Amino acid sequence: MAKPADHNLNDFENDYEAYFDKAFNNLVEIAILRLSTEENSPVYTGYFASSWKARQGKPIEREPRKESDRQRRTRMPWKRAYDFKTTNSKGEETQWGPMFGQGEIKRRFKIPRVNFKKSPVYIGNQANYAQYALKDGRSLAFIQGEMKQLVESAFREKPRLGTIYAGVSFAPQQQMGGQLAADYKGNSVLEPSNL
Repeated sequence: MAKPADHNLNDFENDYEAYFDKAFNNLVEIAILRLSTEENSPVYTGYFASSWKARQGKPIEREPRKESDRQRRTRMPWKRAYDFKTTNSKGEETQWGPMFGQGEIKRRFKIPRVNFKKSPVYIGNQANYAQYALKDGRSLAFIQGEMKQLVESAFREKPRLGTIYAGVSFAPQQQMGGQLAADYKGNSVLEPSNL
């Protein structure tokens, strides 16, 4: 007879904390990575979508306008899109015309490891023009919609249950004298074959 697994009930608190710590950090990482996509952030040069950040303890403040402008104008990959000239609705060449598929998202900040028991974690965008970019609505739709589902999913326990596979390569009623297998009430438990 197999010996049951040894479980230390005194270690429950550590297991509990480890579970929530992992789930919370996964949630923060997934939220940042999903916000850093064209589906959930407007992308012109890609700088805004690249500027999502998480921090524990204090809100994300916006960087000065000069810093955002300098980064977009001088750093790759955003410089390439910033310098790209297009034709606007008046037929004039401009860098502010329609620009689809030119911006590139390159994460600016490492996603930190946080402690779920300590102060709150803030997720925000550090680009100076974040308030303007948020008018696009994609980021807010993600935060108000999909983010709620991510939170629920992150903290739902997903037990791994055993899996059973059965392979049958015979015609059961032929091997059972033409009768189908039945449960204790006489109900058929197999579909009749055409053999």
